[in-house]
Formats: sequence, C-alpha cells, structure tokens
Amino acid sequence: MKIKEIIELKRAIDSLSAAKTPIWYELGKNKTTIERSVEPLFEDFNKARQLVIENLAEKDENGQFKVEDNKYVFGSNTEEAKNLLIELETEFLNKDVELDLHKISEEKFKTLQELNFEANLMLPIIEFLT
Repeated sequence: MKIKEIIELKRAIDSLSAAKTPIWYELGKNKTTIERSVEPLFEDFNKARQLVIENLAEKDENGQFKVEDNKYVFGSNTEEAKNLLIELETEFLNKDVELDLHKISEEKFKTLQELNFEANLMLPIIEFLT
C-alpha cells in the first residue's frame, strides 16, 4: 500500500471514528497500526525536507532563515529547492508500506453502509479493509 493511500485511509478512519460507528474497534485498531507504521516514515521525510531547507534557504545577518509570507526564501536556489522538495514528496507519497490491517467483516460493513456516509469516506474503507 502506498503512503498516499494510507493517508487517504487514515482520513476516512478518523472521520468514521468520530461518528461512533458499529466498527469503532476495527477502526481504532487500524488507526493504531497506521500511526505506528507510518510515523517513523514521516519523521524521515521531514528530516530530508529540513536538510533541503538548511542547505538552500537564505539566511539573514543573524543566521536565521529568511521567511516571507510564511515561506522560506531560497533566492537563486528557488528552482533547485522546489525540484528537490517535489521529488522528495513524490517519492515519499509513492513509497510502498506493508501494513497488517484488521479487516472488517461483511456483516459489520453492511451496518456501516446503512449509515449513509459520503462515498469519499467509504471508498478507502471498501478498498483496504473489506
């Protein structure tokens, strides 16, 4: 499963969990599995992003990174930084991760369908948990 799919699934799990569904246990178990598996990968991604910033962002006379409109200033390194950050994000989101997800029984899934959740919440649940 790719990280971008895991993010989509976690959003659906978070939304459905807030609704106190009949599959709260399965959702909670999967949420914990996702968080434990993916959190270290997010940390690695953020470290790599920070390296790009540290190496390419401009600094002021006090050695602090220049920021304008809540964005780092890269000056003549803007294009290089942009390309590196896009490449990092693309690689990260497309990284395959094996997860041992708890499947939802057909019987419990039917009770969930009766609650008429939006399709964008149901599709990741259908695809990965049934």
